Amino acid sequence: GAARSAHDPSEGGLLPAVAEMCIGGALGAHVDLSAVPTAAGDVGDECRAFAEDPHRYLLEVEPGRLSVVQAHLDGIPHAVIGTVTESPALELVGVGTPRESVAVEALRAAWSTPTGG
Repeated sequence: GAARSAHDPSEGGLLPAVAEMCIGGALGAHVDLSAVPTAAGDVGDECRAFAEDPHRYLLEVEPGRLSVVQAHLDGIPHAVIGTVTESPALELVGVGTPRESVAVEALRAAWSTPTGG
């Protein structure tokens, strides 16, 4: 009960999972890719953003409940990689990525538009 929402990044990776959470909650997020733990050591922002790892989870946690969640994850690699924002945009920074931002409404439009193929 400590997590408000959860999403797995197995279909597209971490960044699409965050985008889907922003769309679903009609809120924004600020994500720092350099905070994403990696087993492979020093990897680029693309790997951190789009690796499809089926045994990883993205949790949305109220700030006041963070210590409870971290206690449950003791011994399991985890990190706080960002924050939910009231601003309706997904902001991204990373190892080699300058600050980038996209409106949640633009994410919603791209997500709901069929691709050719």
